[in-house]
Amino acid sequence: MLIKKRYIYKGRKKGRFKKCSFCKKDVWIMRHREERKNIFCNQDHFIKFLKRKSFNFPCKICGIKVFTQPAQLKLRSRTTCSLECRRKLARKRAEERRVKFGYTKHQLDRLARYSTEAKKWREEIFERDNYTCQICKIRGTYLEYGK
Repeated sequence: MLIKKRYIYKGRKKGRFKKCSFCKKDVWIMRHREERKNIFCNQDHFIKFLKRKSFNFPCKICGIKVFTQPAQLKLRSRTTCSLECRRKLARKRAEERRVKFGYTKHQLDRLARYSTEAKKWREEIFERDNYTCQICKIRGTYLEYGK
């Protein structure tokens, strides 16, 4: 047996009353919105409904309470409140790995090459040689100088 839905005319628009999913108040909805799963009487109730259904957790860096949907936790492995905290967490994890496994050969080379001692040493060599190329003996030409 097929039951017909009854529509009420409110002014010139067909619709009916449905309960707000948050506060259970009657809300007038039009026919084209009837198929929606959740109906809300205002935007604040919609946001509060989402927060009530969401997961919350403290940020691993700053401890702020973060509200998020289950998909954010499962698919994106979200553990921080912002991009800034995520960067801090990445630096912290890199430092922990460095302590646990030590520096790689590449990291040691970079530390030596770009250290202040290496820059000072290069400048002293250039001054000692009076900024003269040791291959072609021309002064004032381009000298290889790392910054």
